[in-house]
Amino acid sequence: MLVADRRVWIGTGGVAALLAAIAAATLANALPLLAVLAGAALLLLAVMRAPIVLLMAYVAVIPLEDGFYVNGIGSVTKIFGLLFAGFYLLTQLRRLQVNVIPAGVWIWYGWELLSLVWSANTHTSIYSVSMLAQQFLMVLLFANVVAQNPRALMMLLWTFAASNAVMSVFGIKNFLADLDSLLDPGRYNAYPGQSVAHFAAVIIPAVLFLVNRVMQTRTQSVRVAALALLALCGMGVLVSGTRSAWIGVVVALAYMLMQRFTFKKAVMFAVVLAMLAISMVYVPKLNQLVTERSSTAVESGGAGRTGIWYAGLHAYMQRPVLGWGVGNFRNAKPFPDEMQRGSHNIYLGEAVSTGTIGLLILLGMLVSLYRWPDGHRYAVIVRSMLIAYAVEGFFLDIVNRKYLWFAIALVIGLGAARRKEVQDESAIERSLAHTVVPDRT
Repeated sequence: MLVADRRVWIGTGGVAALLAAIAAATLANALPLLAVLAGAALLLLAVMRAPIVLLMAYVAVIPLEDGFYVNGIGSVTKIFGLLFAGFYLLTQLRRLQVNVIPAGVWIWYGWELLSLVWSANTHTSIYSVSMLAQQFLMVLLFANVVAQNPRALMMLLWTFAASNAVMSVFGIKNFLADLDSLLDPGRYNAYPGQSVAHFAAVIIPAVLFLVNRVMQTRTQSVRVAALALLALCGMGVLVSGTRSAWIGVVVALAYMLMQRFTFKKAVMFAVVLAMLAISMVYVPKLNQLVTERSSTAVESGGAGRTGIWYAGLHAYMQRPVLGWGVGNFRNAKPFPDEMQRGSHNIYLGEAVSTGTIGLLILLGMLVSLYRWPDGHRYAVIVRSMLIAYAVEGFFLDIVNRKYLWFAIALVIGLGAARRKEVQDESAIERSLAHTVVPDRT
């Protein structure tokens, strides 16, 4: 009752504050501000009616954050993340369960924090730990939402897929605008200055989710919608020219196909592959892009990764047990020029930063996360995302990226929901076992 009363007071106070702000903006003739405030008011009312709306808004802006920044505050995802965290902690604090997080994740984060003690650059490590702390908080809240309401998983994934389709449209548009160019094929993203590799990486969970829906759903309209979104997201990954994303998706799709293999699933999988193959063969310059990116990967490991990894291995050998401290890959020696480019490998990066112990803890965490949602009907979806990122992690440093922690949060939340289901089933069985059947003789 207290939570409900608190929510009413928050909503009433928020609406009153927004009305006052709208009145002030009207008097000042600030129409753009008026539009923003009106939109905020509508969002607040929607949140009061259905709190998950704010979380869906956060998920929706994850793919779009590189294109939208607010001066003095940061990315739009940060804004929505803070709003969601604040609202959840104010209204749902009593329901918050810290034990939804597996022990492996706690141990990994604890070791990252402990590495501050021997860090080569404490300032860099503190910044890295603070970034991880933000991600950890969002994972905790995310997992609680999914654990308490497993149906939220589908809502969040459809929102994420639709948002990625929108972002992919911008990337495809940039690709089509360059079709007439006589230059060698480039790599395409959605926004100026956006990392092409991360443009592709954020789309991966959407692609895997949509493929699963195409293969598993029995509703024709849902299958058509999933195919339409999949066409856009799949093309976005292709035009990015990001080989690590291609490899991660292929491995994850192979895993999905092997789960309860049926003829129907094989047919739908073949349809998806045919869509991609037709795109690569008949879309001008796309086949040239794929061929060129594949050949250069063999020559240099892609983006000069072989040189980076060579330098990283030497840095690791200097401090093999404890490493140089979390976030200190770029501060390690003896090859500062190569190290400044980043690890391009989460496992090498972890070994250099937190030593052999940190690397083993990371591997143990990934294994425990894979096993966490055992038995849930949606486990294959979230596991495929984890597999894709675990594979892509060999070629790209994604430890601090929101899309990785989004996938991890879904894995954790689904595992917690499954454990709750098992406990409820056990309680029912115990209740039935102790039920006394009357003797009618």
